[in-house]
Amino acid sequence: MKFAYAILIGLIMTTSVQAAKFTVLKSDQQSLIVSLKGEIKFGDPAKLQLIAGSNLFAKQKLIYLDSVGGLVQPALETGLVVRSYRFTTVIAERAQCLSACSMIFVAGRSANGVFPSRIKFKGSRLGVHRPFYKETGHVDP
Repeated sequence: MKFAYAILIGLIMTTSVQAAKFTVLKSDQQSLIVSLKGEIKFGDPAKLQLIAGSNLFAKQKLIYLDSVGGLVQPALETGLVVRSYRFTTVIAERAQCLSACSMIFVAGRSANGVFPSRIKFKGSRLGVHRPFYKETGHVDP
C-alpha cells in the first residue's frame, strides 16, 4: 500500500512540475488577462476553459504565452479555447513560444472574432517546427 501511495505522489509531483501554469493577472468586466507559462500537457485546455468561462463578459481578453511547447493535441485544443473565447495572444519581451505553443499563438482573435489578434514583442521568440520526412531525411522547403 505504501508503495502504491509513493508512486501516486510521484506521478502527481511530476505532472504538476512539468504542466503549464495558468495565472490570472487581471479579471474584471473590462478585461481578462491570463498568463500561460511552462510545458503544454493534457488537462491544460480544461484549465483555460475554466478560467475563460468564469469571466464571459470581459470586453478584452489577453493571454501571455511563455512556453517551450509540449504536446500537440493539448496545444491544438487550447488554441480552440483561445479562438472561441476571442483571446488576443501575446509573446512578451524575453518570453518564448516554441513548437506546439505556436499553435496557440496563431489562434489569437480580436474581440469581435473576425480578425486575427496576435502580438509579438521585440526580443521575444516564436519558433515553429518544419515538417521532417524520415524516409528522405529532408525538411519540407
